[in-house]
Amino acid sequence: MHKILKWYKKLNSTSKASIFGAIVGAIITGAFTIIVNIVTPAPQIIVYPATEKSIPTQNPTLTPLSNVGLIDSHEIEMVLVPEGTFRMGDDSELAKDDEGPVHEVFLNDYYIDKFEVTNELFAIFLNDQGNQLEGAEYWLQYNDPENDNRIRQIDGIWISDEGFENHPVTEVTWFGANAYCNWRDARLPTEAEWEKAARGLESSTYPWGNIFYGQKLNFCDKNCMYCDSTGCRTASWAEETIDDGYEMTSPVGSYLGGISPYGTFDMAGNVIEWVADWYDAEYYHNSPKENPLGPSEGIAKVLRGGAWMNNRFDSRTTTRYRLDPSSTDSDYGFRCAKNT
Repeated sequence: MHKILKWYKKLNSTSKASIFGAIVGAIITGAFTIIVNIVTPAPQIIVYPATEKSIPTQNPTLTPLSNVGLIDSHEIEMVLVPEGTFRMGDDSELAKDDEGPVHEVFLNDYYIDKFEVTNELFAIFLNDQGNQLEGAEYWLQYNDPENDNRIRQIDGIWISDEGFENHPVTEVTWFGANAYCNWRDARLPTEAEWEKAARGLESSTYPWGNIFYGQKLNFCDKNCMYCDSTGCRTASWAEETIDDGYEMTSPVGSYLGGISPYGTFDMAGNVIEWVADWYDAEYYHNSPKENPLGPSEGIAKVLRGGAWMNNRFDSRTTTRYRLDPSSTDSDYGFRCAKNT
């Protein structure tokens, strides 16, 4: 330092001024940089949920999606539900007797279909496997006299009705849903997996929250018709002040506002969905705390979610239905799950 000072004293006034200015400028610039780094907030990263519908093909690929899920071997999009504990069931005044008690359940991480299985996808499956008889019924009820089914066999080829390719498949038995998922190297979700994917960790009444909004799902609105031997009419339970845009099923993924915390669509409406479990009204009282699989046997299988013909109360994330696994109807559908 002493040598530097002796050198500085020997300089003329012009050189000294130049050096002084450079030093001051460097100090100011460095201070400014420090101040900017202190007062400027870190940039926010906003992740928007994907809205694109998957395009069904038969190309064998497996593409992981970072922090989202994967595209399976049939190019069907699945979302990841991370491992962890959530609260299952409902003890509120809206709940039915079989929805309680509320209990904590731990689940390993798993994948679940982002969308309900469509007519087009199920037709591809039928063309590969045929419409087999299982449980005393064919997987797909294709000769429905009410013409609710939207898949036909023409010249030996199964095809979806035009304009309904991306609607959820209906009139499928539990056996047909299970066979389809196995064909995809997947499986039906358990009841607990379905509920966690639908409501997330906040125990939401609906996939989007606790307040009902009729524009966030396809349910029994002013377009909802009930038909019997005397004819068709607006269902007595329909909410006639709301128009969700569809009389029956809607294309999967139509209601962006109804997306669940994990990115799944239509878990409150469109079609009720077969899950893997046998039904037991008392199961929640003594079910395992980790990865429950449902009763080991039974006479009815569970369906979850609401459908185009259900009211707001039956569209809650905790509502449970029970039906013979050979049953079919115009509001029964499904989606698949897969281990990670």
